[in-house]
Amino acid sequence: MRSHPAVLIPPGSIPPDLRSADGDVLMLAVPVHGRHTAVRACRDAAARHDHPSGLPDGDTAVLLVPWAALPISPRALPARACGLSIDLPTGAVLTEVVSALVRQEVRPTGAHVAGLLTDLAATLLTELTDHQPSGPESVLLDEVRWHINTSLGDTRLSPPDLAAEHHISVRQLHKLFAASGTTPGRWVLRRRLEESARELARTGPSERKIAATATRWGFASAAHFSRAFRDAFGVAPHEWRATRAELVLHGPGGDRPA
Repeated sequence: MRSHPAVLIPPGSIPPDLRSADGDVLMLAVPVHGRHTAVRACRDAAARHDHPSGLPDGDTAVLLVPWAALPISPRALPARACGLSIDLPTGAVLTEVVSALVRQEVRPTGAHVAGLLTDLAATLLTELTDHQPSGPESVLLDEVRWHINTSLGDTRLSPPDLAAEHHISVRQLHKLFAASGTTPGRWVLRRRLEESARELARTGPSERKIAATATRWGFASAAHFSRAFRDAFGVAPHEWRATRAELVLHGPGGDRPA
């Protein structure tokens, strides 16, 4: 039996004191609804109050794992990592497992379930370190992405603004993102579109308006948002939302009301 069990907190619950008696606690924010499967990580769960993107929302469960239970050092994550998005195969598996536990209202109080979640968390971190090169540039890129993820609603996320925020040149900023095959502007746009699509997928036509979603995620206008959304997903925002609402009501291939 593990002496440091993982703790799973379902969506909508108030997290307990996240500082364990035995040391720091890793926090993984795991989406349990929608198409989004990227897990968000906080190296030090007790510091989550300083990082809005590390806070859970209504569609996110929280997995707490004491670092003492993990066969990997906290240094596997950048020092300021909170809200760090991890979109890797093990993350998708963890999402499926946690989603099933939440649906069945199972808490990992038993040794087997807690052990499974701890092992998945350890595997996810190992996979992360295998996929990310180490070094100052990698850490800096993580910090820039963290800043973007916590500021998607801020319209001041241009390359000059980001470069100034991190005390680097615009040229150096572009070089950081070029190593990942993208640019700062494209990465910001992609993240805004991903979060907008996720929000629209869980809201009905009578709830938040399309324009409000665009504003919330940093788009200058509803027209710009609609064009970018259609370019990315092949449908207009209202069509995306209607399709997702129909899937919720009737299921894939379900019969429509007469």
